[in-house]
Amino acid sequence: MESIVLFYDQYHDTKAVRLLNRLQEMKIHALRCTQLTPPAEREAMVRAAGFLFVLLVDDDIFPRSFVDIVDALGQEARNRDKQLYIIKEYRAAMPPDFQGYPILEPEDGTMTAPQGGGVAGMIANLIIGTENKQVLYEKLSAMMTIDYRPGIQECLCDLCKLVCGSVREGNPALADNRERLWELLRILDSMAKYPTGYGEEQKALARKMLDSVSRVTGLLVPIESSRDPYLLAWGLRVADLYREIRADCVDTTTGGDVDLYGKPVSAEFENRCRRMGSLLLELSKKPDLHSTQDEFALIQTTLRRLRDRENWFTGASDATEPIHSQAKQPAKNHQEEPKPLTETERKLHSIAEFMSKGYSLFETMSGDETAADFLRCLKTSFERLKNYCDIVEAKAISAQCIDYIVRIDQQLARLNDVEDSQDKAGLGLKALLGLKLPQSGQYDVFLSYKHEDVDIVRNVYHFLKSKLLNVFFDKVTLPELSESDYDEAIMKALDHSRHFLVIITDLAQLDTYWIKLEMKTFHHEIVEGRKENSNFIMLVTDRVYQEIVSSNKTVLPLRYRSCEIMRISDYKAALPGYMTK
Repeated sequence: MESIVLFYDQYHDTKAVRLLNRLQEMKIHALRCTQLTPPAEREAMVRAAGFLFVLLVDDDIFPRSFVDIVDALGQEARNRDKQLYIIKEYRAAMPPDFQGYPILEPEDGTMTAPQGGGVAGMIANLIIGTENKQVLYEKLSAMMTIDYRPGIQECLCDLCKLVCGSVREGNPALADNRERLWELLRILDSMAKYPTGYGEEQKALARKMLDSVSRVTGLLVPIESSRDPYLLAWGLRVADLYREIRADCVDTTTGGDVDLYGKPVSAEFENRCRRMGSLLLELSKKPDLHSTQDEFALIQTTLRRLRDRENWFTGASDATEPIHSQAKQPAKNHQEEPKPLTETERKLHSIAEFMSKGYSLFETMSGDETAADFLRCLKTSFERLKNYCDIVEAKAISAQCIDYIVRIDQQLARLNDVEDSQDKAGLGLKALLGLKLPQSGQYDVFLSYKHEDVDIVRNVYHFLKSKLLNVFFDKVTLPELSESDYDEAIMKALDHSRHFLVIITDLAQLDTYWIKLEMKTFHHEIVEGRKENSNFIMLVTDRVYQEIVSSNKTVLPLRYRSCEIMRISDYKAALPGYMTK
Protein backbone atom coordinates (compact mmCIF):
# COMPACT_ATOMS: atom_id res chain seq x y z
CA MET A 1 0.00 0.00 0.00
CA GLU A 2 0.98 3.63 -0.39
CA SER A 3 2.68 5.52 2.42
CA ILE A 4 0.65 8.00 4.44
CA VAL A 5 1.52 11.02 6.58
CA LEU A 6 -0.07 11.15 10.05
CA PHE A 7 0.16 14.64 11.59
CA TYR A 8 -0.79 15.00 15.23
CA ASP A 9 -0.34 17.25 18.22
CA GLN A 10 2.82 16.18 20.07
CA TYR A 11 0.89 16.16 23.35
CA HIS A 12 -1.34 13.33 22.09
CA ASP A 13 1.51 10.98 21.28
CA THR A 14 -0.01 8.00 23.13
CA LYS A 15 -3.12 7.70 20.94
CA ALA A 16 -1.14 8.49 17.81
CA VAL A 17 1.38 5.73 18.53
CA ARG A 18 -1.47 3.27 19.15
CA LEU A 19 -2.92 4.12 15.73
CA LEU A 20 0.51 3.95 14.09
CA ASN A 21 1.12 0.49 15.52
CA ARG A 22 -2.24 -0.70 14.20
CA LEU A 23 -1.42 0.69 10.77
CA GLN A 24 1.93 -1.07 10.82
CA GLU A 25 0.17 -4.37 11.58
CA MET A 26 -1.94 -3.75 8.47
CA LYS A 27 1.27 -3.17 6.44
CA ILE A 28 0.55 0.54 5.94
CA HIS A 29 3.70 2.62 6.10
CA ALA A 30 2.90 5.79 8.08
CA LEU A 31 5.23 8.80 8.32
CA ARG A 32 4.97 10.51 11.73
CA CYS A 33 4.73 14.28 11.72
CA THR A 34 4.29 16.78 14.62
CA GLN A 35 4.96 20.46 15.30
CA LEU A 36 8.58 19.48 15.98
CA THR A 37 9.13 18.04 12.48
CA PRO A 38 11.31 20.48 10.45
CA PRO A 39 9.49 22.16 7.50
CA ALA A 40 11.81 20.66 4.89
CA GLU A 41 11.17 17.18 6.29
CA ARG A 42 7.41 17.77 6.31
CA GLU A 43 7.53 18.82 2.67
CA ALA A 44 9.49 15.67 1.78
CA MET A 45 6.88 13.57 3.59
CA VAL A 46 4.07 15.11 1.55
CA ARG A 47 5.96 14.29 -1.65
CA ALA A 48 6.53 10.69 -0.59
CA ALA A 49 3.03 9.91 0.70
CA GLY A 50 -0.16 9.19 -1.19
CA PHE A 51 -2.51 10.34 1.59
CA LEU A 52 -2.34 12.89 4.42
CA PHE A 53 -4.22 12.60 7.73
CA VAL A 54 -4.55 15.03 10.64
CA LEU A 55 -5.44 13.52 14.03
CA LEU A 56 -7.80 15.40 16.38
CA VAL A 57 -8.48 13.55 19.64
CA ASP A 58 -10.17 15.93 22.10
CA ASP A 59 -11.94 19.26 22.43
CA ASP A 60 -8.99 21.22 23.80
CA ILE A 61 -8.02 24.37 21.95
CA PHE A 62 -5.19 23.46 19.63
CA PRO A 63 -2.07 25.64 19.72
CA ARG A 64 -1.77 28.15 16.90
CA SER A 65 1.42 26.45 15.73
CA PHE A 66 -0.56 23.22 15.17
CA VAL A 67 -3.26 24.99 13.15
CA ASP A 68 -0.66 26.88 11.08
CA ILE A 69 1.12 23.65 10.19
CA VAL A 70 -2.17 22.01 9.15
CA ASP A 71 -2.80 25.01 6.89
CA ALA A 72 0.66 24.56 5.37
CA LEU A 73 0.12 20.83 4.91
CA GLY A 74 -3.24 21.48 3.26
CA GLN A 75 -1.69 23.96 0.85
CA GLU A 76 1.17 21.60 0.02
CA ALA A 77 -1.32 18.76 -0.50
CA ARG A 78 -3.35 20.88 -2.95
CA ASN A 79 -0.18 21.83 -4.83
CA ARG A 80 0.75 18.16 -5.17
CA ASP A 81 -2.78 17.04 -6.10
CA LYS A 82 -3.36 15.11 -2.87
CA GLN A 83 -6.16 15.03 -0.35
CA LEU A 84 -5.86 15.83 3.34
CA TYR A 85 -8.29 14.05 5.71
CA ILE A 86 -9.26 14.91 9.29
CA ILE A 87 -9.49 12.01 11.78
CA LYS A 88 -11.51 13.01 14.84
CA GLU A 89 -13.09 11.62 17.96
CA TYR A 90 -16.62 12.72 18.80
CA ARG A 91 -15.27 15.19 21.39
CA ALA A 92 -12.81 16.84 19.07
CA ALA A 93 -13.84 20.32 18.00
CA MET A 94 -13.14 21.34 14.41
CA PRO A 95 -11.11 24.57 14.28
CA PRO A 96 -12.56 27.02 11.71
CA ASP A 97 -9.39 26.64 9.64
CA PHE A 98 -10.11 22.92 9.19
CA GLN A 99 -13.58 23.30 7.66
CA GLY A 100 -13.98 21.80 4.20
CA TYR A 101 -11.67 18.80 4.64
CA PRO A 102 -13.20 15.30 4.45
CA ILE A 103 -13.60 13.67 7.86
CA LEU A 104 -12.96 10.13 9.10
CA GLU A 105 -14.82 9.55 12.36
CA PRO A 106 -15.24 6.15 14.11
CA GLU A 107 -18.82 5.07 14.68
CA ASP A 108 -18.55 4.90 18.46
CA GLY A 109 -16.66 8.19 18.60
CA THR A 110 -13.32 6.85 19.87
CA MET A 111 -10.02 5.81 18.31
CA THR A 112 -10.12 2.37 19.95
CA ALA A 113 -13.16 0.98 18.11
CA PRO A 114 -12.36 -2.58 16.98
CA GLN A 115 -15.25 -2.83 14.49
CA GLY A 116 -13.97 -3.02 10.94
CA GLY A 117 -10.44 -2.33 12.13
CA GLY A 118 -11.43 1.00 13.68
CA VAL A 119 -9.79 4.13 12.28
CA ALA A 120 -6.93 2.05 10.87
CA GLY A 121 -9.50 -0.01 8.98
CA MET A 122 -11.12 3.13 7.59
CA ILE A 123 -7.72 4.34 6.38
CA ALA A 124 -6.94 0.95 4.82
CA ASN A 125 -10.31 0.83 3.03
CA LEU A 126 -9.71 4.32 1.65
CA ILE A 127 -6.30 3.37 0.28
CA ILE A 128 -7.40 0.00 -1.09
CA GLY A 129 -10.47 1.52 -2.73
CA THR A 130 -8.32 4.15 -4.46
CA GLU A 131 -5.79 1.60 -5.69
CA ASN A 132 -8.51 -0.78 -6.91
CA LYS A 133 -10.20 1.99 -8.86
CA GLN A 134 -6.92 2.97 -10.53
CA VAL A 135 -6.32 -0.63 -11.57
CA LEU A 136 -9.85 -0.95 -12.98
CA TYR A 137 -9.49 2.19 -15.09
CA GLU A 138 -6.15 0.93 -16.41
CA LYS A 139 -7.78 -2.36 -17.40
CA LEU A 140 -10.82 -0.61 -18.88
CA SER A 141 -8.63 1.59 -21.07
CA ALA A 142 -6.70 -1.43 -22.35
CA MET A 143 -9.87 -3.48 -22.93
CA MET A 144 -11.33 -0.62 -24.96
CA THR A 145 -8.15 -0.50 -27.05
CA ILE A 146 -8.62 -4.12 -28.16
CA ASP A 147 -12.45 -3.76 -28.14
CA TYR A 148 -12.94 -6.81 -25.92
CA ARG A 149 -16.53 -6.30 -24.79
CA PRO A 150 -16.75 -8.88 -22.00
CA GLY A 151 -13.67 -7.31 -20.41
CA ILE A 152 -15.09 -3.81 -20.83
CA GLN A 153 -18.39 -4.84 -19.25
CA GLU A 154 -16.65 -6.58 -16.31
CA CYS A 155 -14.58 -3.46 -15.58
CA LEU A 156 -17.62 -1.17 -15.78
CA CYS A 157 -19.58 -3.43 -13.39
CA ASP A 158 -16.76 -3.41 -10.85
CA LEU A 159 -16.31 0.35 -11.18
CA CYS A 160 -20.04 0.91 -10.71
CA LYS A 161 -20.03 -1.08 -7.44
CA LEU A 162 -16.86 0.62 -6.21
CA VAL A 163 -17.93 4.20 -6.91
CA CYS A 164 -21.47 3.61 -5.66
CA GLY A 165 -20.02 2.19 -2.44
CA SER A 166 -17.72 5.18 -1.99
CA VAL A 167 -20.69 7.54 -2.31
CA ARG A 168 -22.62 5.62 0.34
CA GLU A 169 -19.65 5.41 2.71
CA GLY A 170 -18.66 9.03 2.24
CA ASN A 171 -20.47 12.13 3.40
CA PRO A 172 -24.18 11.24 3.52
CA ALA A 173 -25.03 14.56 1.85
CA LEU A 174 -25.03 13.72 -1.85
CA ALA A 175 -24.40 17.37 -2.67
CA ASP A 176 -20.90 16.88 -1.20
CA ASN A 177 -20.21 13.96 -3.56
CA ARG A 178 -20.66 15.77 -6.86
CA GLU A 179 -17.42 14.55 -8.38
CA ARG A 180 -18.26 10.92 -7.54
CA LEU A 181 -21.78 11.36 -8.89
CA TRP A 182 -20.40 12.64 -12.20
CA GLU A 183 -18.08 9.64 -12.30
CA LEU A 184 -20.96 7.26 -11.64
CA LEU A 185 -22.99 8.87 -14.42
CA ARG A 186 -20.09 8.39 -16.88
CA ILE A 187 -19.82 4.73 -15.90
CA LEU A 188 -23.55 4.08 -16.37
CA ASP A 189 -23.51 5.90 -19.70
CA SER A 190 -20.63 3.67 -20.85
CA MET A 191 -22.47 0.55 -19.66
CA ALA A 192 -25.46 1.51 -21.78
CA LYS A 193 -23.17 1.84 -24.82
CA TYR A 194 -21.92 -1.74 -24.45
CA PRO A 195 -25.03 -3.95 -24.41
CA THR A 196 -24.68 -7.62 -23.62
CA GLY A 197 -25.13 -10.39 -26.18
CA TYR A 198 -26.47 -13.92 -25.91
CA GLY A 199 -24.89 -17.06 -24.54
CA GLU A 200 -24.25 -18.64 -21.13
CA GLU A 201 -21.23 -16.44 -20.35
CA GLN A 202 -23.20 -13.34 -21.26
CA LYS A 203 -26.04 -14.39 -18.98
CA ALA A 204 -23.68 -14.45 -16.00
CA LEU A 205 -22.31 -11.06 -17.01
CA ALA A 206 -25.83 -9.63 -17.42
CA ARG A 207 -26.75 -10.76 -13.91
CA LYS A 208 -23.63 -9.09 -12.55
CA MET A 209 -24.41 -5.91 -14.48
CA LEU A 210 -27.99 -5.87 -13.19
CA ASP A 211 -26.73 -6.25 -9.61
CA SER A 212 -24.32 -3.34 -10.13
CA VAL A 213 -26.85 -0.86 -11.53
CA SER A 214 -29.51 -1.86 -8.98
CA ARG A 215 -27.24 -0.50 -6.24
CA VAL A 216 -27.35 2.94 -7.84
CA THR A 217 -31.12 3.18 -7.53
CA GLY A 218 -30.75 3.41 -3.76
CA LEU A 219 -29.11 6.80 -4.24
CA LEU A 220 -32.33 8.14 -5.75
CA VAL A 221 -34.21 7.90 -2.44
CA PRO A 222 -32.68 11.02 -0.79
CA ILE A 223 -32.77 12.90 -4.10
CA GLU A 224 -36.53 12.89 -4.71
CA SER A 225 -37.07 15.63 -2.11
CA SER A 226 -33.90 17.56 -2.88
CA ARG A 227 -34.00 21.25 -3.78
CA ASP A 228 -30.77 20.93 -5.76
CA PRO A 229 -31.56 21.09 -9.52
CA TYR A 230 -28.37 19.26 -10.43
CA LEU A 231 -29.12 16.32 -8.12
CA LEU A 232 -32.64 16.06 -9.55
CA ALA A 233 -31.34 16.15 -13.13
CA TRP A 234 -28.68 13.59 -12.22
CA GLY A 235 -31.30 11.33 -10.66
CA LEU A 236 -33.55 11.46 -13.72
CA ARG A 237 -30.68 10.70 -16.08
CA VAL A 238 -29.56 7.79 -13.88
CA ALA A 239 -33.12 6.47 -13.74
CA ASP A 240 -33.32 6.51 -17.52
CA LEU A 241 -29.98 4.69 -17.89
CA TYR A 242 -31.08 2.15 -15.29
CA ARG A 243 -34.21 1.37 -17.36
CA GLU A 244 -32.13 0.88 -20.48
CA ILE A 245 -29.45 -1.30 -18.86
CA ARG A 246 -32.05 -3.33 -16.93
CA ALA A 247 -34.01 -4.02 -20.10
CA ASP A 248 -30.86 -5.18 -21.88
CA CYS A 249 -29.87 -7.48 -18.99
CA VAL A 250 -33.33 -9.06 -18.75
CA ASP A 251 -33.32 -9.56 -22.53
CA THR A 252 -30.00 -11.42 -22.24
CA THR A 253 -30.84 -13.58 -19.22
CA THR A 254 -34.15 -14.68 -20.76
CA GLY A 255 -32.66 -15.36 -24.18
CA GLY A 256 -34.79 -12.64 -25.74
CA ASP A 257 -38.10 -13.97 -24.44
CA VAL A 258 -38.81 -10.85 -22.35
CA ASP A 259 -38.48 -7.34 -23.75
CA LEU A 260 -38.59 -4.49 -21.20
CA TYR A 261 -37.69 -1.58 -23.49
CA GLY A 262 -40.15 1.22 -22.87
CA LYS A 263 -41.92 -0.71 -20.11
CA PRO A 264 -42.16 0.43 -16.49
CA VAL A 265 -40.22 -0.80 -13.51
CA SER A 266 -41.88 -0.75 -10.07
CA ALA A 267 -44.65 1.75 -9.39
CA GLU A 268 -42.58 3.15 -6.50
CA PHE A 269 -39.65 3.78 -8.82
CA GLU A 270 -41.82 5.47 -11.44
CA ASN A 271 -43.53 7.64 -8.83
CA ARG A 272 -40.13 8.69 -7.51
CA CYS A 273 -39.07 9.73 -11.02
CA ARG A 274 -42.32 11.59 -11.47
CA ARG A 275 -41.77 13.54 -8.24
CA MET A 276 -38.19 14.39 -9.19
CA GLY A 277 -39.32 15.62 -12.60
CA SER A 278 -42.10 17.78 -11.19
CA LEU A 279 -39.79 19.32 -8.61
CA LEU A 280 -37.11 20.07 -11.21
CA LEU A 281 -39.68 21.79 -13.44
CA GLU A 282 -40.76 23.87 -10.47
CA LEU A 283 -37.19 24.88 -9.56
CA SER A 284 -36.38 25.72 -13.17
CA LYS A 285 -38.61 28.79 -12.92
CA LYS A 286 -35.96 30.42 -10.75
CA PRO A 287 -33.57 32.64 -12.76
CA ASP A 288 -30.33 31.33 -11.20
CA LEU A 289 -29.70 27.61 -10.84
CA HIS A 290 -26.25 28.05 -9.20
CA SER A 291 -24.38 25.31 -11.05
CA THR A 292 -21.19 24.73 -13.01
CA GLN A 293 -21.17 24.73 -16.79
CA ASP A 294 -21.38 20.92 -17.02
CA GLU A 295 -24.11 20.75 -14.40
CA PHE A 296 -26.05 23.51 -16.13
CA ALA A 297 -25.85 21.59 -19.43
CA LEU A 298 -27.22 18.43 -17.77
CA ILE A 299 -30.04 20.40 -16.13
CA GLN A 300 -31.04 22.10 -19.37
CA THR A 301 -30.94 18.85 -21.36
CA THR A 302 -33.12 17.15 -18.76
CA LEU A 303 -35.54 20.09 -18.66
CA ARG A 304 -36.00 20.01 -22.43
CA ARG A 305 -36.88 16.34 -22.27
CA LEU A 306 -39.19 16.87 -19.33
CA ARG A 307 -41.07 19.66 -21.09
CA ASP A 308 -41.49 17.47 -24.13
CA ARG A 309 -43.09 14.90 -21.84
CA GLU A 310 -44.58 17.20 -19.19
CA ASN A 311 -47.99 15.51 -19.34
CA TRP A 312 -46.23 12.27 -18.35
CA PHE A 313 -45.95 13.71 -14.83
CA THR A 314 -49.59 14.72 -14.60
CA GLY A 315 -50.85 11.30 -15.52
CA ALA A 316 -52.58 12.63 -18.65
CA SER A 317 -50.76 10.15 -20.87
CA ASP A 318 -49.29 6.69 -20.71
CA ALA A 319 -47.34 6.58 -17.46
CA THR A 320 -45.06 3.89 -18.80
CA GLU A 321 -43.32 6.20 -21.27
CA PRO A 322 -39.65 6.85 -20.38
CA ILE A 323 -38.55 10.37 -19.43
CA HIS A 324 -36.05 10.62 -22.26
CA SER A 325 -37.48 10.82 -25.75
CA GLN A 326 -35.52 7.81 -26.90
CA ALA A 327 -36.47 5.47 -29.68
CA LYS A 328 -37.08 1.90 -28.66
CA GLN A 329 -33.93 -0.15 -29.00
CA PRO A 330 -33.92 -2.55 -31.91
CA ALA A 331 -34.21 -6.21 -31.03
CA LYS A 332 -30.90 -7.97 -30.65
CA ASN A 333 -29.65 -10.36 -33.26
CA HIS A 334 -29.25 -13.72 -31.60
CA GLN A 335 -25.55 -14.50 -31.53
CA GLU A 336 -24.16 -17.95 -32.03
CA GLU A 337 -22.83 -19.85 -29.07
CA PRO A 338 -19.06 -19.37 -28.58
CA LYS A 339 -17.06 -21.48 -31.00
CA PRO A 340 -14.77 -24.21 -29.62
CA LEU A 341 -11.20 -23.10 -29.03
CA THR A 342 -8.78 -23.72 -31.86
CA GLU A 343 -5.53 -25.58 -31.27
CA THR A 344 -3.66 -22.25 -31.34
CA GLU A 345 -5.99 -20.71 -28.77
CA ARG A 346 -5.62 -23.74 -26.48
CA LYS A 347 -1.85 -23.38 -26.63
CA LEU A 348 -2.10 -19.67 -25.87
CA HIS A 349 -4.33 -20.37 -22.88
CA SER A 350 -1.78 -22.88 -21.58
CA ILE A 351 1.04 -20.37 -22.00
CA ALA A 352 -0.93 -17.66 -20.20
CA GLU A 353 -1.76 -20.05 -17.34
CA PHE A 354 1.90 -21.08 -17.01
CA MET A 355 3.03 -17.44 -16.93
CA SER A 356 0.43 -16.61 -14.28
CA LYS A 357 2.15 -19.10 -11.97
CA GLY A 358 5.31 -17.06 -12.39
CA TYR A 359 3.43 -13.99 -11.15
CA SER A 360 2.34 -15.82 -7.99
CA LEU A 361 6.03 -16.24 -7.09
CA PHE A 362 6.20 -12.51 -6.50
CA GLU A 363 4.48 -12.93 -3.13
CA THR A 364 7.49 -14.92 -1.88
CA MET A 365 9.98 -12.22 -2.84
CA SER A 366 11.05 -9.17 -0.87
CA GLY A 367 10.17 -5.69 -2.12
CA ASP A 368 13.63 -4.80 -3.41
CA GLU A 369 15.40 -4.32 -6.73
CA THR A 370 15.48 -8.08 -7.34
CA ALA A 371 11.70 -8.23 -7.11
CA ALA A 372 11.41 -5.27 -9.47
CA ASP A 373 13.72 -6.96 -12.02
CA PHE A 374 11.65 -10.15 -11.83
CA LEU A 375 8.42 -8.25 -12.40
CA ARG A 376 9.87 -6.34 -15.35
CA CYS A 377 10.90 -9.63 -16.99
CA LEU A 378 7.46 -11.10 -16.41
CA LYS A 379 5.71 -7.95 -17.66
CA THR A 380 7.69 -8.07 -20.90
CA SER A 381 6.64 -11.70 -21.41
CA PHE A 382 2.97 -10.84 -20.92
CA GLU A 383 3.31 -7.87 -23.30
CA ARG A 384 4.81 -10.11 -25.99
CA LEU A 385 2.05 -12.69 -25.55
CA LYS A 386 -0.55 -9.92 -25.73
CA ASN A 387 0.96 -8.53 -28.95
CA TYR A 388 0.77 -11.97 -30.54
CA CYS A 389 -2.81 -12.48 -29.36
CA ASP A 390 -3.78 -9.10 -30.82
CA ILE A 391 -2.45 -10.20 -34.21
CA VAL A 392 -4.30 -13.54 -34.22
CA GLU A 393 -7.39 -11.84 -32.64
CA ALA A 394 -7.38 -14.03 -29.53
CA LYS A 395 -9.03 -11.28 -27.49
CA ALA A 396 -9.88 -13.37 -24.43
CA ILE A 397 -6.23 -14.31 -23.87
CA SER A 398 -5.15 -10.76 -24.65
CA ALA A 399 -7.54 -9.62 -21.91
CA GLN A 400 -5.88 -12.02 -19.43
CA CYS A 401 -2.51 -10.52 -20.33
CA ILE A 402 -3.87 -7.02 -19.77
CA ASP A 403 -5.04 -8.02 -16.30
CA TYR A 404 -1.55 -9.21 -15.33
CA ILE A 405 0.24 -6.27 -16.96
CA VAL A 406 -1.88 -3.81 -14.97
CA ARG A 407 -1.31 -5.70 -11.73
CA ILE A 408 2.44 -5.83 -12.35
CA ASP A 409 2.51 -2.09 -13.03
CA GLN A 410 0.77 -1.57 -9.69
CA GLN A 411 3.34 -3.74 -7.91
CA LEU A 412 6.22 -1.87 -9.56
CA ALA A 413 4.73 1.44 -8.43
CA ARG A 414 4.71 0.12 -4.85
CA LEU A 415 8.42 -0.64 -5.07
CA ASN A 416 9.06 3.12 -4.92
CA ASP A 417 10.18 3.54 -8.52
CA VAL A 418 13.32 1.41 -8.25
CA GLU A 419 15.79 3.15 -10.54
CA ASP A 420 17.06 1.39 -13.64
CA SER A 421 20.78 0.68 -13.57
CA GLN A 422 23.14 1.52 -16.43
CA ASP A 423 26.02 -0.65 -15.12
CA LYS A 424 26.95 -4.04 -16.63
CA ALA A 425 24.32 -5.85 -14.60
CA GLY A 426 21.69 -3.36 -15.71
CA LEU A 427 22.70 -3.69 -19.35
CA GLY A 428 22.68 -7.46 -18.99
CA LEU A 429 19.13 -7.30 -17.67
CA LYS A 430 18.11 -5.25 -20.71
CA ALA A 431 19.55 -7.95 -22.96
CA LEU A 432 17.63 -10.60 -21.02
CA LEU A 433 14.41 -8.65 -21.39
CA GLY A 434 15.00 -8.01 -25.08
CA LEU A 435 13.77 -4.46 -24.59
CA LYS A 436 12.97 -2.40 -27.65
CA LEU A 437 10.94 0.61 -28.58
CA PRO A 438 7.22 0.23 -27.90
CA GLN A 439 4.80 0.30 -30.76
CA SER A 440 3.48 3.77 -31.55
CA GLY A 441 0.06 4.40 -30.08
CA GLN A 442 -2.37 7.27 -30.33
CA TYR A 443 -2.52 9.33 -27.15
CA ASP A 444 -5.03 11.94 -26.04
CA VAL A 445 -2.55 13.57 -23.66
CA PHE A 446 1.24 13.70 -23.32
CA LEU A 447 2.48 14.35 -19.76
CA SER A 448 5.76 16.28 -19.39
CA TYR A 449 7.35 16.74 -15.97
CA LYS A 450 10.49 16.77 -13.82
CA HIS A 451 11.27 13.51 -12.04
CA GLU A 452 10.92 15.12 -8.60
CA ASP A 453 7.22 15.74 -9.38
CA VAL A 454 6.38 12.15 -10.31
CA ASP A 455 3.93 11.93 -7.37
CA ILE A 456 1.84 14.76 -8.85
CA VAL A 457 2.01 13.28 -12.34
CA ARG A 458 0.75 9.89 -11.13
CA ASN A 459 -2.33 11.55 -9.68
CA VAL A 460 -2.94 13.58 -12.85
CA TYR A 461 -2.45 10.42 -14.92
CA HIS A 462 -5.01 8.43 -12.90
CA PHE A 463 -7.45 11.34 -13.01
CA LEU A 464 -7.25 11.51 -16.82
CA LYS A 465 -7.57 7.72 -17.10
CA SER A 466 -10.78 7.94 -15.06
CA LYS A 467 -12.09 10.19 -17.86
CA LEU A 468 -11.37 7.31 -20.28
CA LEU A 469 -8.51 9.18 -21.95
CA ASN A 470 -5.40 7.46 -23.37
CA VAL A 471 -2.44 9.10 -21.62
CA PHE A 472 1.31 8.98 -22.30
CA PHE A 473 3.19 8.82 -18.98
CA ASP A 474 6.71 7.48 -19.47
CA LYS A 475 6.83 5.70 -16.08
CA VAL A 476 3.86 3.57 -17.14
CA THR A 477 3.92 3.66 -20.94
CA LEU A 478 7.61 3.00 -21.64
CA PRO A 479 9.72 0.01 -20.63
CA GLU A 480 13.31 0.54 -19.49
CA LEU A 481 15.22 1.91 -22.48
CA SER A 482 18.70 3.09 -23.29
CA GLU A 483 19.11 6.87 -23.55
CA SER A 484 19.01 6.91 -27.36
CA ASP A 485 15.96 4.62 -27.52
CA TYR A 486 14.20 6.69 -24.86
CA ASP A 487 14.75 9.85 -26.93
CA GLU A 488 13.24 8.20 -30.02
CA ALA A 489 10.27 6.87 -28.03
CA ILE A 490 9.53 10.33 -26.61
CA MET A 491 9.60 11.90 -30.07
CA LYS A 492 7.20 9.24 -31.38
CA ALA A 493 4.87 9.80 -28.45
CA LEU A 494 4.88 13.58 -29.00
CA ASP A 495 4.11 13.01 -32.67
CA HIS A 496 1.14 10.77 -31.79
CA SER A 497 -0.30 12.88 -28.97
CA ARG A 498 -3.23 15.24 -29.41
CA HIS A 499 -2.75 17.43 -26.33
CA PHE A 500 0.29 18.45 -24.26
CA LEU A 501 0.28 18.91 -20.49
CA VAL A 502 3.40 20.02 -18.61
CA ILE A 503 3.59 20.06 -14.79
CA ILE A 504 5.68 22.91 -13.36
CA THR A 505 6.37 23.34 -9.63
CA ASP A 506 9.32 25.72 -10.10
CA LEU A 507 9.92 28.12 -12.99
CA ALA A 508 13.54 26.93 -13.15
CA GLN A 509 12.19 23.63 -14.53
CA LEU A 510 11.45 25.38 -17.82
CA ASP A 511 15.19 25.27 -18.50
CA THR A 512 15.69 21.56 -17.76
CA TYR A 513 16.64 19.38 -20.73
CA TRP A 514 13.61 17.12 -21.19
CA ILE A 515 10.90 19.64 -20.32
CA LYS A 516 12.50 22.24 -22.58
CA LEU A 517 12.86 19.73 -25.45
CA GLU A 518 9.29 18.36 -25.14
CA MET A 519 7.68 21.79 -24.84
CA LYS A 520 9.62 23.20 -27.78
CA THR A 521 8.91 20.15 -29.99
CA PHE A 522 5.16 20.07 -29.36
CA HIS A 523 4.80 23.85 -29.67
CA HIS A 524 6.65 23.75 -33.00
CA GLU A 525 4.20 21.11 -34.27
CA ILE A 526 1.28 23.41 -33.35
CA VAL A 527 2.86 26.42 -35.06
CA GLU A 528 3.55 24.36 -38.19
CA GLY A 529 -0.10 23.35 -38.38
CA ARG A 530 0.42 19.63 -37.75
CA LYS A 531 -1.43 19.73 -34.42
CA GLU A 532 -4.85 21.08 -35.27
CA ASN A 533 -7.29 21.46 -32.37
CA SER A 534 -4.49 20.62 -29.91
CA ASN A 535 -4.13 22.21 -26.49
CA PHE A 536 -0.85 23.21 -24.83
CA ILE A 537 -1.44 23.49 -21.07
CA MET A 538 0.74 24.31 -18.09
CA LEU A 539 -0.30 22.84 -14.74
CA VAL A 540 1.41 24.82 -11.97
CA THR A 541 1.47 25.29 -8.20
CA ASP A 542 -0.25 28.27 -6.60
CA ARG A 543 3.13 29.96 -6.03
CA VAL A 544 4.22 29.56 -9.65
CA TYR A 545 0.79 30.71 -10.84
CA GLN A 546 1.12 33.88 -8.78
CA GLU A 547 4.60 34.52 -10.19
CA ILE A 548 3.29 34.19 -13.74
CA VAL A 549 0.21 36.35 -13.20
CA SER A 550 2.03 39.09 -11.26
CA SER A 551 4.62 39.38 -14.04
CA ASN A 552 1.93 39.50 -16.75
CA LYS A 553 3.49 36.26 -18.08
CA THR A 554 6.85 37.91 -18.79
CA VAL A 555 8.59 35.25 -16.67
CA LEU A 556 7.62 32.73 -19.36
CA PRO A 557 9.47 32.35 -22.68
CA LEU A 558 7.65 34.37 -25.33
CA ARG A 559 6.49 31.33 -27.32
CA TYR A 560 4.59 29.90 -24.33
CA ARG A 561 2.76 32.99 -23.12
CA SER A 562 -0.36 32.14 -25.11
CA CYS A 563 -0.75 28.66 -23.59
CA GLU A 564 -3.44 27.84 -21.03
CA ILE A 565 -2.26 27.95 -17.41
CA MET A 566 -4.06 26.04 -14.64
CA ARG A 567 -3.36 25.54 -10.96
CA ILE A 568 -2.79 22.03 -9.65
CA SER A 569 -5.06 22.86 -6.71
CA ASP A 570 -8.16 23.28 -8.92
CA TYR A 571 -7.52 21.78 -12.37
CA LYS A 572 -10.03 18.91 -12.15
CA ALA A 573 -13.07 21.00 -13.02
CA ALA A 574 -11.60 22.67 -16.12
CA LEU A 575 -9.06 20.24 -17.60
CA PRO A 576 -11.41 17.50 -18.95
CA GLY A 577 -13.11 20.07 -21.20
CA TYR A 578 -9.80 20.64 -22.99
CA MET A 579 -9.03 16.95 -23.35
CA THR A 580 -12.30 15.57 -24.67
CA LYS A 581 -12.01 13.46 -27.79
